[in-house]
Amino acid sequence: MIPNIVHFVWFDQQKEEFLFVYYVAVLSCKVVNNPDKIYLYYHHEPRGHWWKKTKELCEPVFVDVPTHIGSKELKKVEHKADVLRIMKLKEMGGVYLDMNTICVKPYAILLHHKFVIGNEVTESGKNMGLCNAIMMTEPNGAFIVDWFNQYEEHFEPDGWQEASTVLPLNLSKRHKPEDVTVLTPNAWLLPSWEQTDMIFERPNAIPGELIALHFWYSASQEKYLKHITNFDWIVSNSHTLYAKLLLNVLQHTVGGQMSASSASHSNNVRILKLLGTNDCQHRTLLHELNEYYKTITNKSSSFDIEQFDDFVSAFNTCNSIGMCSILSQFVTNCFYLYE
Repeated sequence: MIPNIVHFVWFDQQKEEFLFVYYVAVLSCKVVNNPDKIYLYYHHEPRGHWWKKTKELCEPVFVDVPTHIGSKELKKVEHKADVLRIMKLKEMGGVYLDMNTICVKPYAILLHHKFVIGNEVTESGKNMGLCNAIMMTEPNGAFIVDWFNQYEEHFEPDGWQEASTVLPLNLSKRHKPEDVTVLTPNAWLLPSWEQTDMIFERPNAIPGELIALHFWYSASQEKYLKHITNFDWIVSNSHTLYAKLLLNVLQHTVGGQMSASSASHSNNVRILKLLGTNDCQHRTLLHELNEYYKTITNKSSSFDIEQFDDFVSAFNTCNSIGMCSILSQFVTNCFYLYE
């Protein structure tokens, strides 16, 4: 049985602040899966607003960065993180999630297995091996022990995936079926790194098979991740897969799995859902927004009635959320009102 504890690894050198999408990785894990414990391992402590928010959700753990696997040097930070995640999973069991993931629906249906990992097959049909961005295991399970014991032999300090993805694929073919459960790419690896635009840019729906999504740091960091700075990104990007997954996280937050301090976001999510509809002329929506405005103005002087009148006017006339900047500003204010 796989324990419902979660491990994240963060080995950045503090060159930049902790990104919003990394906070969402931990938040989504907590509200969707309600784990018994979330550990986030770091050597250089992250910094910034979203790191402060993340620390409220998990247990940060300082660790020394692995420098070798056996006699072989770990030169790349990605390989150091690979080794640490395997060590922690072998020792404690549980679920490993990369910082560039977002949970979609509960993984509880998989916890009765001994080891679970996804097969990475790109849209072009190339089999990349078993991807270690998301995986889960019982403590000291047969598969992860075998993987760890053979890691040094297959590891190439100047290579990339020899020990991290190719080795587990080969091992899975030799182990008993009950030792390792290999999921299809649809579970958490598609769209692949070849089509990150299908995550962040082009219209796309949430696939029914998706349990969690790995969104490929190397392929998406500069073009997309740095520019998603808070939840109001949803407003002008509501057609995208990632925006729909963000909204899904917020809906889970409202579902009562978070602490009372997070419940203040309930109205924010309701309004965002309303704005996400195409029925901008519906008077019921205006009534809901008006009632919401009355509620929040009783708690804060952040808004004035003229700003709200402008919002209502814009709401009446717009046909597309993306066309109206005042809508975006209103939603932004809603999200940060209780901060």
